[in-house]
Amino acid sequence: NANSAWLFDFQDIRGYDSIIPKQYTDFMQAIEPQVELLYNRIAPIKNARSLESPLLDLLGVKYVVTEEEITTPGFSLFYDDGATRIYQNERAMPRAFTLPVSSTVVADDFAQAIQRYDPRKFVLVERDVLRALQPMASAGMLLNGSSVPPARFSPASVTSYRNNEVWVDVQIGEPSWLILADSHFPGWRAFVRPLGAPDSAEREVPVFKVNGNFRGVLLGGGESGVNAGSLPTPDSPLAFTVRFRYSPDSFRIGAFATFIALAAMLFLGGVYVWRNALREMRAQSGVRLVARNSLILTGLNIAARLIDFAFALLMLRVLGPEGAGNFYFAVVIVGWFEIVMNFGLNTFLTREVARDRANAQAYLLQTSRLRMLLALGVAPVVLLVVLIWRAAFNLATEAQAAILLLALSQIPSSLSTGLSAVFFAYEKAEVPAALTIVSALLKAVIGATLLLLGWGVVGLGITSIVVNVITLALLLFLARRMLDVRLRIADSLQSPIINHQSSLILRESFPLMLNHLLATLFFKVDVPMLQAIKGPVAVGWYSAAYKFIDAFNIIPAFFTQSLFPAMSRMALQRDASLARSYTLALKLLVMTALPLAVATAFLAEPMIAVLGGREFLPNGAIALAIMAWSMPIGWINSVTNYALIAAGQQRALTRAFIIGLTFNVVTNAIFIPMFSFVAAAVTTIFSEIVEGAAFYVFVRRYIAPVNWVEVLAKPFLAAGVMAGVTAAFAYGGMTLVGLALGLAAYGAVLWLTHALAPQERDILRPLVKRGA
Repeated sequence: NANSAWLFDFQDIRGYDSIIPKQYTDFMQAIEPQVELLYNRIAPIKNARSLESPLLDLLGVKYVVTEEEITTPGFSLFYDDGATRIYQNERAMPRAFTLPVSSTVVADDFAQAIQRYDPRKFVLVERDVLRALQPMASAGMLLNGSSVPPARFSPASVTSYRNNEVWVDVQIGEPSWLILADSHFPGWRAFVRPLGAPDSAEREVPVFKVNGNFRGVLLGGGESGVNAGSLPTPDSPLAFTVRFRYSPDSFRIGAFATFIALAAMLFLGGVYVWRNALREMRAQSGVRLVARNSLILTGLNIAARLIDFAFALLMLRVLGPEGAGNFYFAVVIVGWFEIVMNFGLNTFLTREVARDRANAQAYLLQTSRLRMLLALGVAPVVLLVVLIWRAAFNLATEAQAAILLLALSQIPSSLSTGLSAVFFAYEKAEVPAALTIVSALLKAVIGATLLLLGWGVVGLGITSIVVNVITLALLLFLARRMLDVRLRIADSLQSPIINHQSSLILRESFPLMLNHLLATLFFKVDVPMLQAIKGPVAVGWYSAAYKFIDAFNIIPAFFTQSLFPAMSRMALQRDASLARSYTLALKLLVMTALPLAVATAFLAEPMIAVLGGREFLPNGAIALAIMAWSMPIGWINSVTNYALIAAGQQRALTRAFIIGLTFNVVTNAIFIPMFSFVAAAVTTIFSEIVEGAAFYVFVRRYIAPVNWVEVLAKPFLAAGVMAGVTAAFAYGGMTLVGLALGLAAYGAVLWLTHALAPQERDILRPLVKRGA
């Protein structure tokens, strides 16, 4: 039986499974008639003449176990106990070998072609391989008919062989085929790098079926993505490492679909629990209400980010670094125009409706009209930017299409954010947060479908339009049901809000829009600079790191949004309540950001590997490990921004944003040409510090002085202890154990040093005191 050799770690060409690919049965049929297929078996060799077949040599058959005597030339007796004989095939070819591209023969009928061409000296391929051979043909290779000369194979070295991954080192003196004597099957992928090069130099190349059954890749063509422009010669050979990996789309799609289905089920279960607990939630007030809004909002958005993360696992692998870079560039550019379209109306709407719910419908209707007018004004500017960037920086066609489609999708998105702002003002933040999960599920399902259909970046732009329209429809329905906001135009026209406050709304919201635009430019201006200076691949690496930073930044974003209505009311009281809440928020955010930064720095490489795969290593991991340390300062700046807006000082923020943005642009312009994405990542940290220092000038003036030693010293001490404990274990290869113990040490240091003052603990006590 074929599987008996398993006991001795031998492979048998008869296989081990009753599910046999037809290509293999055809190959074995060319050696000897297959008379056992009715029994789901590849038959053993029964005719001694079949041992002369070169196909057995091609399969790498090194030993034959038999009870008969073999006299075929090339077979020598290796073992004989009187009952069983083992013969060694001295003609057996190596498991991996190379043949020059000049020995390629196009064979539509493999069984007929081997009657003329010895597959040990020729490479027989099907006609669909011709396109891949064309670049090498232009380099002087002859690929047709009788002009093809026979060639001698050269062994390659298999350095690692596992069930779903094989590593091969090879050296060639001319453009060549590397043939691995394993069966070709859909799902096997090949990645090539120069010998000794790091993972970042690895490029995927196609895997072809050659010689009727085997896996083959083309090397040394000069245009295959590795050693581009360089052709091997006998005097100047090239050496490569080729990694074969079994990674079928069916498995990835199945895992993705399973995750999305599970997320949808959990979401529906959460909605059921939330509706039953709604009555108790409505009875809460004060700090418990803020905490409830913040925790629900953050939790739901974390769930949405997890869905986005699952989608990114598929998206990044389909698009690769270059496609991911083009799409992320489009997202950043359109994000700037989206800010102009919203014009700060979200924050204005939340603030005003929180103070005056009686005019909620009027405020919503008027701000929605203004959004549409702003969209009309922004549209030609978007088109102009696309044309200029294409002319100046050779912007890819797919990036151009993505920018235009994403810009169109911002029209329903802008209206949706207005409705979300009203929910925030009513302190029902969980509703738009829950819809982020619905949107994430829709984006994942629609986006994955279009990506797998080959629509690429354009498909992602279309997905954005469809998802945003559906989200808007759902928000309109829920606003009517839950807030009694019906958008009755006739009633709203009678409100004084509509009659004489349009210009006032724009004047009030302009500083908010300008500050938001400057803040976003400040945070993402490095992306278009990277694209222009280093190209989309560098942006692709950088974008993989940004996905984690953006995901983590939902914590301060939604924490401060939940706190913002309360801070707005505190600012009207003209007492110290806003200062106390602001200081406590600073401490809580810093205490959360620091252990997250430590963990991210230590786990950056596996995080990027899981998200984007080896194509994004090590560069994506380097960027992530650096950018993680921007979070503590960035989170401080986030709550400071909202606190100053609550105090009515949004105009004062503009100067701080300009200072931070100027520093960011100048520093990136100097260092990106020399250090690429590393410069952008480091600049992000220092830019946050510069902006935070500018913010504090206005905090002292309009809120209260902050004792930064009290706020930062104890959390940073605890983070240092955590990093030391983690590093000690990571040195021994136990990073996860080190992180767990380090996190425990972090909490212990905070507790022992009394990082929270007694009055701050009193404020938080209702969160844990039952019935408070």
